[in-house]
Amino acid sequence: MSKSTVQRQVEKELANQRKSKGLWKGFWGAVAVVATLIAIYQFIWPRITVTPQAPLVASDPFSAMFSVANNAWLSLYDVDFSCAPRAIIFESTVSHTPIAITSSGLRDEDSKGGFTSPSLQKKDRLEPDHPHTIACPFPEEWKNMLKNSSNVLRSANILIVTTYHPVKLLPIQLNNQHRFALIQDEHGNYRWVERSLKDTPL
Repeated sequence: MSKSTVQRQVEKELANQRKSKGLWKGFWGAVAVVATLIAIYQFIWPRITVTPQAPLVASDPFSAMFSVANNAWLSLYDVDFSCAPRAIIFESTVSHTPIAITSSGLRDEDSKGGFTSPSLQKKDRLEPDHPHTIACPFPEEWKNMLKNSSNVLRSANILIVTTYHPVKLLPIQLNNQHRFALIQDEHGNYRWVERSLKDTPL
């Protein structure tokens, strides 16, 4: 084998090694970019949780308060809290007839939950790890239903929609929905448990 042939083979091998190193370098560069984007996403993307508390009045499940927390790293701005009972079903102990009530919005609406007007519950800024407590009272026009001893509350849902700006100076508005269903424990005490929005139509 001539000296020139050996030299060409060596150069070819070196070229293949450089090409392989370049591919691996590009691969790890892409991995680093993806990891950086994921980290940025986790840092800036809002994460809202809503936690129900025990009813303040045992006989009125709608006296419960709800704690709304921002679990992200950045504050949220111009926060609106919309809330309404949904798919409330009473049963008359006299006629045994079910009575259904839906107080606000539409059942299968968009991300705003069917609310077309601003909420009366507002907060200029929701900071991380500083929960805000909101109420979701039963509508005044239906409160006689709760007070009437001949009506038994069979099932109920609550929808809470949080609308906010993730960046104060940008016109970007996001919405977050949480649905809660009413249950009774073995002692007859009411409490709210979170349910998927897809479980049962509101």
